[in-house]
Amino acid sequence: MLVILLVGLRVAIGGFNFSYFVVAGSDFADSEAAHPNLIINEGQGYDGQFFYRYAHYPLEFEKTAYGVTVDHIEYRIQRIVYPATVWLFSVGGKKEWIPFLLVLFNVLAFIGIIVFALKICEIYGSKLSLALLPIFSFGAYMALARDTSELFEVFFFTVAVFAMIKDKIGLYFIFVVLSIFSRETSLVVIGPLSLLYGIKLLKTEGKINSKLIFKGLVLIFPLLLIVLWKYYLHITINSKVLVDGSQNLSWPFVGILYGAKNNFNFNDYKSIFETLFWYLFFVWNIVFAISVIKAINFKQLFSFEVVSMLSIVYLFWTAFSLILGPAIYVDDWGFVRIFTLWNMLGFLILMINNKSINRIKLLYSISILFLLIVRLIIRV
Repeated sequence: MLVILLVGLRVAIGGFNFSYFVVAGSDFADSEAAHPNLIINEGQGYDGQFFYRYAHYPLEFEKTAYGVTVDHIEYRIQRIVYPATVWLFSVGGKKEWIPFLLVLFNVLAFIGIIVFALKICEIYGSKLSLALLPIFSFGAYMALARDTSELFEVFFFTVAVFAMIKDKIGLYFIFVVLSIFSRETSLVVIGPLSLLYGIKLLKTEGKINSKLIFKGLVLIFPLLLIVLWKYYLHITINSKVLVDGSQNLSWPFVGILYGAKNNFNFNDYKSIFETLFWYLFFVWNIVFAISVIKAINFKQLFSFEVVSMLSIVYLFWTAFSLILGPAIYVDDWGFVRIFTLWNMLGFLILMINNKSINRIKLLYSISILFLLIVRLIIRV
């Protein structure tokens, strides 16, 4: 219901033009070369304009095409699943369909997350109301409002976890690959989770045999695929480096302190609201992380049950969040979006352990969600 409300009111404010969600900016979008219905704002715009560009043709390696110039081709094109899906269902990039389909498939991904959360609750006999926890995935609403790929990343990861619960390693492989190619940052979760899954299989088999070796290769292959994809992009577009995420990492707490300092600003109404949202989201993530960690059964942490593996990965991601750099914490959009998968890990742990959040935390979450929805409706 919230998703429909957000989409309905946002598209209405955009003059019932779904390209409003693209948030194209004049720095990258050319009004003369782009489709005439594309709404172009002054300035840089947002990441959705690059997904819009690749939805016309996912394997377009030119820096400028379809009226949009890409800032970093090797970085943008690696997240190919979301635009490729839209390209496929728009009958090969039919321009009139693309803005609507970008929104539609994000809506479907959000619904899919809830559906598979419900299935996971049913498997573990947990309260079905816990399947609604992902509605507090604030980064998902940001992705929906601006046509970015976090919803695809989280949906495919959730299905991969469902496949792991069912011990369907083939399905796990497929959806892990789709998650990685939706947003490569999912490797921070998928890498250690696949390693733990492999150890579990070894413990189950008891000895190394051909069947175990095959399953091990299945778990490793998604990581090999992303390396090969990055190398292909590297040689195709002649990029300077094969992999470079150094700008997003720093020494522990440097990024957090930078964000806290630079987002503590009361110069005008806009600054006050930006400060409010940054701190509301940051504090919420701390409170939520404490709730999840309290729900973890540390005595069974290395039992290699699904929930214990998710718990180990959650703790790893919690530590990883401390070394994310200023580029991530520069504003709430940066860290809230990248935390979307981390939050989903926490939701899954609470679901499987049948742990609810208390009334005060629930009211806090609902309050932030209400403010976020209003913000996303009225802001480009």
